[in-house]
Amino acid sequence: MNKSKLKIICTALCLFFVFTSGVKAQYESIRSPLSDEEKERISRYNLRSMKLYFVGENHDSLVQTMQYDRNGKLVRTLSEGIIYNYKYDKDENTIEMTDSMLKNTGGKEHSDTFKFEYDANGLLKHAKFNNDESFFTYDPKSYTLVETRHDHAWPEPVISAYTYDPNKEITEMHYTNPSDQSRIMEKITYNDHSKIVKDFITRIYGDGNIDTIITNYTYNPRGKQNIEDTYSSSLTGKDHRITRSHTIRKDFYDGQDRMIEEFFFDNDKEKERYVFTYDDYGYEPISETYYSNGIQQRVDKFTLDEHGLPATLTETEGDITTRYRYEFTRW
Repeated sequence: MNKSKLKIICTALCLFFVFTSGVKAQYESIRSPLSDEEKERISRYNLRSMKLYFVGENHDSLVQTMQYDRNGKLVRTLSEGIIYNYKYDKDENTIEMTDSMLKNTGGKEHSDTFKFEYDANGLLKHAKFNNDESFFTYDPKSYTLVETRHDHAWPEPVISAYTYDPNKEITEMHYTNPSDQSRIMEKITYNDHSKIVKDFITRIYGDGNIDTIITNYTYNPRGKQNIEDTYSSSLTGKDHRITRSHTIRKDFYDGQDRMIEEFFFDNDKEKERYVFTYDDYGYEPISETYYSNGIQQRVDKFTLDEHGLPATLTETEGDITTRYRYEFTRW
């Protein structure tokens, strides 16, 4: 059963490590874990820290904690028993990320450490993950950053290349997946506002199979993405059989840039649709109506607290009400 988007919003209000639509180079999701929506929320509430609780009959259960610096950068979070800590240099580049898991008996167990070093232009020159590491060399003439990655699980170093434009935006990537010996090439095109308008990916496998994904993005006059149009094809087998698919996501916004409808089409047929309503001034939805194959499935409703954040969720499917509570500080 499809989960309520509003429930996902609430239970993951501060969620990070989200792979949003966009280009992610090596370690990028670790060095820049916050999505644009999360950055907008941090700025809107001028957040310094936030805690999210489920409210129970006898006690409240802590779901997640987040801490930010004055620049809105994530410095610490606790989620699902794992603590993540971040450190930055004077230019706000991530120089270290550690994660550790809380033990049931108390204390914490250290697990992973990522460390990063940068050159004078802010480009990576060295990255280390526990016992594995990558070295980067930048060619200013071709705007290309070449990575040599040494992984203890692979017998030979893996070479990848990232090409940038003068705005330090990635325009092309070439890399290899040693696990299946596939070679991936990705080309990215931007508009004048540094928004991605086309992402072309080709993956060639060692057995000759080929996957191709072409995604086109369009935006409304205020810069909100309103169409994500994806064509996918695969060439597989000895007979080189071709399979194709076409998916479209369409988003519609009101005059306050709040999403009011979201459509998903699969091979030109509507598969899912979400309709959101808001109060006069809030940024979080107060209801969500979900449709599958054009048929209404449910209506979920929220109430908001004095800060405009979700306080209760009532699911019409089963008439279940979940309550939330927040603790946060501002700068």
